[in-house]
Amino acid sequence: MADFLIFDIGSNATKASLVTGSLEFVRDWRVSTKLGRHIRADGCMDLDAVRENICAVLSILHEASPDAVAPGHHCIGTEAVRRSANMADIVDLFARAGLHLEVLSAAREAELERIGIMHSGAARALPGRPFLLIDSGGSSTECSLMRADGSVGYSESFPFGQHRLIDMIHGLASDVHLEMMATLARELLREPVSHIVAAGSSFTMYALETLGMHNVRDVEGRRVPARSPVTGDAANAGRVLVDALDACLGLPVYVSTFGIRHGWIFEHFSG
Repeated sequence: MADFLIFDIGSNATKASLVTGSLEFVRDWRVSTKLGRHIRADGCMDLDAVRENICAVLSILHEASPDAVAPGHHCIGTEAVRRSANMADIVDLFARAGLHLEVLSAAREAELERIGIMHSGAARALPGRPFLLIDSGGSSTECSLMRADGSVGYSESFPFGQHRLIDMIHGLASDVHLEMMATLARELLREPVSHIVAAGSSFTMYALETLGMHNVRDVEGRRVPARSPVTGDAANAGRVLVDALDACLGLPVYVSTFGIRHGWIFEHFSG
């Protein structure tokens, strides 16, 4: 295939990856859009915010094609778009801009997350199975149980992500939401697992910055940044997730920067 751009239109940010014909991911973009914060009381997303998001997508497309020959591209929408009462209007706005937006179901999100991580370096670096795969985004958390025989025990999405964590951090004492996270984690462990593999920007960046302070390892061998680009509330949300899973479960936590858009590419182009 020729160069291809895959866009993940998320609750907190729009992320894009440029992949070559040999399935090498050569460049990433991340634009903070916070679409999840633009859903009104009537359940509809503010269409002006959607238009701004479309402008960000088109800007990335232009930057990725300086010779004016746009690479192939595809947009996938996740929880914020999916739960918007005016989802059809959002898809229509993308179509008018020449962009096809595929809105994923909750189960589909979790499945693509699993494919993305298992096709990355993670599969070779992990000690084996069974393990729990978690992707925590702006408004939802996708979880998949990977059994020892390679099958998927379950794959579910929970309406619980960075935005809701931040709201709780501001409104509740830390021991309350740590206890809540522990309850959620125990509920997820319907079958015994040996470790956790986690993705999602706040989760991953916090974990990478605190390697050595928690039982956390980077599964892709990437350089740990001196300072995480995720700060403030987002970093605190990641801290709550990591601390709850690490302290309350006592399981090793591995982190991965691969995710949904990588899974979509591998599924469609790996043959």
